[in-house]
Amino acid sequence: SNSSMLWCGSRRNVKYVADPSEPAAPTKPAPSKEEPVPSAAFDSKTATGASDGFSATVKVPSVNQAPSVNKVRSVDKVPTVNKVPSISFALDDLDSPPQRDGPRSFPRHKDDSPAEVSLPRVLRKDEPHSEVTLQMHLEQHVHPPELQDLVCAIACGCTQASTLMRQGLRHPSNLNVNVGCGDVERMDQRVASILLRELRTVGHVSTVALKTHCEPVDCTDFICNASDLYCPPICYAVTLDPLDGGNNADAGVSVGTIFGVHSVEDVNHSIGSASNVLQPGSKLVAAGYALYGAATQFVLSTGNGVNCFTLQQTRNVFVLTRPRLQMPSRGRSYSLNHGHMRGWEQANADYVDLISYRRSLRYIGTMVADLHRTLLYGGVFLYPANKKRPQGKLRLLYELAPMAFLMEQAGGAASTGSERILDLQPQQLNEVRPACLGSKEDVDNYVGFLALSLDDRESVMAHARARYEENSMR
Repeated sequence: SNSSMLWCGSRRNVKYVADPSEPAAPTKPAPSKEEPVPSAAFDSKTATGASDGFSATVKVPSVNQAPSVNKVRSVDKVPTVNKVPSISFALDDLDSPPQRDGPRSFPRHKDDSPAEVSLPRVLRKDEPHSEVTLQMHLEQHVHPPELQDLVCAIACGCTQASTLMRQGLRHPSNLNVNVGCGDVERMDQRVASILLRELRTVGHVSTVALKTHCEPVDCTDFICNASDLYCPPICYAVTLDPLDGGNNADAGVSVGTIFGVHSVEDVNHSIGSASNVLQPGSKLVAAGYALYGAATQFVLSTGNGVNCFTLQQTRNVFVLTRPRLQMPSRGRSYSLNHGHMRGWEQANADYVDLISYRRSLRYIGTMVADLHRTLLYGGVFLYPANKKRPQGKLRLLYELAPMAFLMEQAGGAASTGSERILDLQPQQLNEVRPACLGSKEDVDNYVGFLALSLDDRESVMAHARARYEENSMR
């Protein structure tokens, strides 16, 4: 009868075995080959059931052996197992078959799991992967405290900008954007106003130069005493590219904010002056960027390595996710806009042709996003001069100097092809230069290739073509 059977397996392909608590059935003669063997008459030590990729092995006593009442639980007292550690498993005679009717999920508390099963700890969705926040990192590794406040203000502004990016360019929001044509300039101005408002609350910023403004913004009226125009002894000047790659925002492509921080030595004699920010990149005391993509990431260097933080949306704080970031010395990809190839000098065109034999092209179109990938995985980012822009396109003060600072802090390099970017002294706020940033060996190879004579370049190209053709024949 069904009451004298133990359940084994799932709902389908169910097999029954005799309950050892019942009296043993009389021994029958062995059946012939044509007669199937009943499931309750075999002498095996185990019974198995399988369904839908699920298999289980349950040990039961043989029907010819004496029953052991103390070792078998009653069918009415079968406990529920919340989670089976793997698809293939084995249970001893003290355990019941797993119940597969309910949802398969990890128990929320350790007390809910069986004593004999060791389950891995799973992080909750709202639980951070690291306990080191940006504020904690700054307090431990960044000095003086005035610089901590400045970086926190920039991070706070980037958090607000990230929220605006999530809403989208064509979402009715306080961006005041022309929805019909996607006016990116107004969005750029809106992000700039957010960052500027946060920096004015710090109390140690004298000058802010923004890519969206023609002249530097004087912030001394917020930090100086109106009676004697006395400013604090520690003061900083900040350069900002509020929304790098803003033209890609309407398409949902990653965009970002780039910043650099200079120390102002003589505040009282250079209040709000452009000379506060017209300094070479080698004098930067801090630089970084925020990337608004699949996740909002905040990359920072204060001259002691590069650290990457990720915004935890539920807590609204940046959490350290990539400490002491170091980029590879050589990469497998290169990043540049091939559309300008016809306007390049022959040396740049030959170099791109050379590396295309053994590298993969990866180009997003947003400088901060392309360099973020290069920073993580290595490679080289190129933006050479062309006939239309003989001096280059990227701005030295707002884009190149901060990103070059980060690259060198992570073990990479940055050059114009003939000069180190951090050694360049900017003369104007919107000065532009050609650029090559990335892994150190890749940048050095680029500089060395441009220095070759025409005959030497042709020899290197011929050797590269021969190797490529040889490898393609294999």
